[in-house]
Amino acid sequence: MAGLAGATHRHSAQASATLVQLASFLHQEALTRPRDRTCEPSLVFRQVLPALEKSVTRYAEHGRLEIIDAFLLLVPPTNETLLRILKEPAHPCHQPVLNSLGTSAVVPIFQLLAQLLHDATIPSSAVTIIAHRLDRKFLDYLLHNVSSPVSLRVLDNLRRLRTVSWLCEGRDVLLELDGRAQSVAIEVAKAGCVDRASYLSLLKFLLAQGRPEGRRASCDALADFHDRYIDQLVLATLNDPDPRVQAAAVRQLRHRGIHDAMERLVALLDHRAAEVRDAARSSLAEFNFSRYRGAFDTMDESTRKKVGRLVAKVDPMSILRLAEQLCSPSLSTKLRALEMVQAMEVADSVSDQLAQLIHDPDVAVRTDAVAVLGACRRFDALQLLQRAEDDPNLCVREAASRSIEQLAERVAGSTGNNASITGDLF
Repeated sequence: MAGLAGATHRHSAQASATLVQLASFLHQEALTRPRDRTCEPSLVFRQVLPALEKSVTRYAEHGRLEIIDAFLLLVPPTNETLLRILKEPAHPCHQPVLNSLGTSAVVPIFQLLAQLLHDATIPSSAVTIIAHRLDRKFLDYLLHNVSSPVSLRVLDNLRRLRTVSWLCEGRDVLLELDGRAQSVAIEVAKAGCVDRASYLSLLKFLLAQGRPEGRRASCDALADFHDRYIDQLVLATLNDPDPRVQAAAVRQLRHRGIHDAMERLVALLDHRAAEVRDAARSSLAEFNFSRYRGAFDTMDESTRKKVGRLVAKVDPMSILRLAEQLCSPSLSTKLRALEMVQAMEVADSVSDQLAQLIHDPDVAVRTDAVAVLGACRRFDALQLLQRAEDDPNLCVREAASRSIEQLAERVAGSTGNNASITGDLF
């Protein structure tokens, strides 16, 4: 460092540039796998860093910014000299260090700032730099390296400031980042790092212009806001080109008390995108097989059909549970299950069980099973019914004849599976 002792030394400029290059090389060496290293970085660090600290403290004598840069490339976030410089505005190196931290585009500086942000003792000057840097490269690094969910310490440090530029007036830079970075930015804003009005403005901004992941995070975050305008914004998001964003809106329909939410959700059960269908099912979770079976005997025929068709779409386990009921040794359980098959219009889904029940020892079970088979599109349903016409019991034979007629007359296609649901049907 002797060659840098004075700003007028004839080799000071060359030595300064070399020092920065060596510091950068040493930082890269520390990131290299141990077996590929040309030196042991920790040993070199222990020798170089104290010398750099001494040169930094003599900045007023030599004025070499390269020493500042080299120091920042190698210094750990817990270094006492660094923290003292950041905390003391009167320190000769205070402003040069802030300038370098605020403008440098090298990754080691980004790494240092991100590490400082995780420290409970971070000086306010460093937090200010982090909150107001608007260069894409830095923010891309920062928002990908604070982790998600963002730690409470990071959020507490950012909340110390009144504003975070890249969440407020400088938020346009977020459009240059990917969806993951945008979603982390929303998480930071949600934690109270900006006022509520700025937070809502950010959500609207990213919902309109952000990447799919950013739009999805924005829509999810809108669940904290309740007014007619936000309701309309969520409804408009149902038309977003990304199905995952649509699903985020679907999950809010009922909670917002939108008057036709139920009808919309029922229609969305047939959406082409699995994400949207799953969101609609989760919003109608009370329409499950257990509740349907428990309330079945209290419903009139119309309600049984209306709710049954809905349960078949909403509860992915309903068919399996129904099949188990059809195989029950209990006569009453099997008979009720056959009624539910008719009401739910799922004969095709339990056709194997129906085929077995046409041979059941109980006449009532055979009769109902044959009747239900009339609604089945199974390729061998006609053959099963024709065999049932030879059943020794007249009721079974007559039921088989009626089902065969039904098969002959039935027109392909469904008829009104999406009946209107206007209230709690259980």
